[in-house]
Amino acid sequence: MNTALFAVALRYNALYIPSPITAPSAKPMSESLNDFLGAIGGLGYTVDEKLLHALEHLPADMLRDMAAEAARLSHTDLNWTPLVKGWLTPTGETIGDHIVTSVANSLPENLRGPGTTLHCGHFIPEGSFPIERYNGCPFCGQLFEHSAIVFKGGGSRRTVLTVWSDSDLNGLKERLMASPVPLDATQAESLKTLIKEYGIDNSSPTPAMKETALLCIDALTEAGLAGEAIRYISSPADILRYLWYKKTGLPHIVRPATLVERAKASTGYQWLPDYTERAADAAKIKKAELRLKYDRKTCRTVADWLETIQMPTEAMCEAMHPYRGMWVRAIRALRLAEYARRPAYPKLRELIDRFYRSDYDVWAGELEAEMLAGESAKALMRLKERPGVFARSLFAAMLRLGPSETLEAFAEISAKVPLRLILTLASYAESYFRSDTSRGVHLPGGRVVNIPANPLTADYTAKQLKEMAEAVKKAALETAAAHFAAQTARGSSIYIDQALFNIPVPVGDRSETVHDKTGALQGQRFKVDGDHVRLFMEWGRGLPAAHIDMDLSCKIIYTDHEEDCAYYSLTVGGATHSGDIQRIPDNVGAAEYIELDIAELKRLGAKYAAFTCNAYTDGNLSLNMLVGWMDSAYPMAVSDDTGVAYDPSTVAKAVSIASPNLAKGLLFGLLDVQAREIIWLEMAFNGQTIGSLNIKNVKALLDKLSDKISIGELLLVKAKAQGLTEVADPAIADEAYTAASALDTTLISSLLN
Repeated sequence: MNTALFAVALRYNALYIPSPITAPSAKPMSESLNDFLGAIGGLGYTVDEKLLHALEHLPADMLRDMAAEAARLSHTDLNWTPLVKGWLTPTGETIGDHIVTSVANSLPENLRGPGTTLHCGHFIPEGSFPIERYNGCPFCGQLFEHSAIVFKGGGSRRTVLTVWSDSDLNGLKERLMASPVPLDATQAESLKTLIKEYGIDNSSPTPAMKETALLCIDALTEAGLAGEAIRYISSPADILRYLWYKKTGLPHIVRPATLVERAKASTGYQWLPDYTERAADAAKIKKAELRLKYDRKTCRTVADWLETIQMPTEAMCEAMHPYRGMWVRAIRALRLAEYARRPAYPKLRELIDRFYRSDYDVWAGELEAEMLAGESAKALMRLKERPGVFARSLFAAMLRLGPSETLEAFAEISAKVPLRLILTLASYAESYFRSDTSRGVHLPGGRVVNIPANPLTADYTAKQLKEMAEAVKKAALETAAAHFAAQTARGSSIYIDQALFNIPVPVGDRSETVHDKTGALQGQRFKVDGDHVRLFMEWGRGLPAAHIDMDLSCKIIYTDHEEDCAYYSLTVGGATHSGDIQRIPDNVGAAEYIELDIAELKRLGAKYAAFTCNAYTDGNLSLNMLVGWMDSAYPMAVSDDTGVAYDPSTVAKAVSIASPNLAKGLLFGLLDVQAREIIWLEMAFNGQTIGSLNIKNVKALLDKLSDKISIGELLLVKAKAQGLTEVADPAIADEAYTAASALDTTLISSLLN
């Protein structure tokens, strides 16, 4: 069985069977099939009729392998043991217990009094921590025990699986390659697997995004087909992106100085006297990691690419200019000057000569000079030369050059702008044209910061700013309508689920976590089954025993105050923590949980509960860390013997921290207490505890998502432009967009083609 393809299909609620036979079997259901259905039922899955017929024709050993792989992908093989047994009942530990234990451990053994010495060497005085309630040391947080047992079948939901064959996965590969929006981490991970298994050739779709083309370049180069990768390279920027991806694992270029600063910022224990020294050491290590060194094969490959690119030399120099410092380092490390002296590389010789002498004009510099000089006509004429740049700078140009003149010029070239950028303009216009609010911006280094309004907004009245926002939205929607009108409709009727009017169109919100169980879009809401939500976090699997302290926390937000359920406050109104693990056991990992009682939170008047994880120790969030939440209409079990509280059938959302990441903290969900809904959010923040989470940034993110055009609104524009009749029954619609459609992120992205 191909486990890689099996994992990709399961992300899309399907089971991969290479050559399925979907005709009903004449034989009665076998015992092995019954066992298989029971096994995946315990994981929270069921099957549709088509998949059931396909399973009837499979041998027993294949069914066993598929059940085992589904269990592994549901993380049942991990250590889900927390620090406290039966942790829903608080242990009653206090700061006083830690002080007494600390004092006792500083005394000679003959003066300590009665107590117990644990495996870690710490002495726990009698009358302090109730050590019979712990799976490890309550003082240092080291976990001693682990359990291979998890609960199964306690969930009130069942995810319906269908059958996928090679043709379905190939179709997914083509949709991902042709995606008009940047792929999120889940989609990128799936595409890498699919390219590795099925390959790419001249018949494959041309990637619409640079990050997608990057994955194709990498796959071909790794396969020894670097010469064929040139068809995905149109600029030196593509080459630098590839080189930096191989060095850092990041699909976009983040400058070395930013990475070094992020390494310094990820240093923990900032209150200790050696913090400055440790931060400097982290910066030195990161600088050493970023040093460029290439073998001859890579040098020759890059030289060939630069020689072959179908682009004028001056334009190549201009494309290299924004990252001039990085290119100088790369040219030296790749020995390109040496290759440029060879007769086979005349274009490379001219490129390096002109680049070093700065013998080229920079379009962006000329534009900036014209805008600062107030030469509106020249600046607008220049902006029309590059529609994408015009779209990205439209708001600032309206404030500086005048709204009506700028919009008139933009209307002339708007048809050349990708629809995703058009929708981005419509989504962000209202939040940009405000003089009294800040905006949340996601920085390349991984942080989200609030920036003030453009100072030029002070030159306009509130009424004028509102008119600008409305004019942008009107122009954007007209362009979107023209885009859809130019397409051929697939029928005459359309069904649009009302839930889609609450889900923003997925543009500008790139997810950096891998969704292990069904994808989700930023701002998507999930109804909670039952009265309890259980957060979980697992980390450390495959790593040696070490002090790697990751913290699961929850911030409960009231109208006039906030409360934290975290390692320093294990029990607050409506929330209970399973205990703080600071040191992971060897290879098996560890887990933390938080139980939220929605009824109690509602009684106390809570508005929201924010879910976060943080790296308390030095460094960023642990690679392969798993976070998410569980809920069920039925009571969710907790073991009194081990404290294990994981049941895959109750998991509503589970995401893995992608490698690499630049975040020290991550917000991964927001519970709307009154609505009993969880909003899927993904926001990185800096800081080793939940105390570093800025609620203003969370509010700015919510405002940003609420300002966006919803999927439902976009579909209405499509229906009107194509003359489609909206119907109330998806079964009779030529195009049906149900609530489940939002879970297929490739389907939603295809609307932007």
